[in-house]
Amino acid sequence: MLEVSSGTAAWLPEGRWFDLPGGAEVRGPAELPAAKRVRLFARGGAPLALRASAKAPEVLALRVYPGADGVTSWVKLEEKGAPAAELSSLRQGERTRVMLEPLAGQAPRPRPFVVELGGPRAERAQLDGKDVSVAYDAKAGLSRVRVPARGAWTLYVWQ
Repeated sequence: MLEVSSGTAAWLPEGRWFDLPGGAEVRGPAELPAAKRVRLFARGGAPLALRASAKAPEVLALRVYPGADGVTSWVKLEEKGAPAAELSSLRQGERTRVMLEPLAGQAPRPRPFVVELGGPRAERAQLDGKDVSVAYDAKAGLSRVRVPARGAWTLYVWQ
């Protein structure tokens, strides 16, 4: 995640970057002119763990924007201040794999997730080898897949 203050010009390194909240793609390296608003950029492929809504604080939204093909990106999710699981994303041609795995010796608390993928509208998705439904939010430019509470899972989404 890269934050650019209002009134400040910025430089984005090589790669795919997505201007939040709308998700417009910017290819780096790129120089950005100063803007009148604070701008947030998500690096393509880097998963972001967000709260899905204030009404359901136990549900995490995991947002992933398309990254470079064949490159895995990951973050560690914490429970009570200690790393408990690893969330990774991998772009493989027209599909993205998003995976939640427990860290060695840890058992993450099963919780529901909403996986949000930026980029083209998703055509289909499979959770642990079974077809699941995909919703598309055209205004946000996000395809969403609900993952029921479980400790570990693998999701493939074709876009």
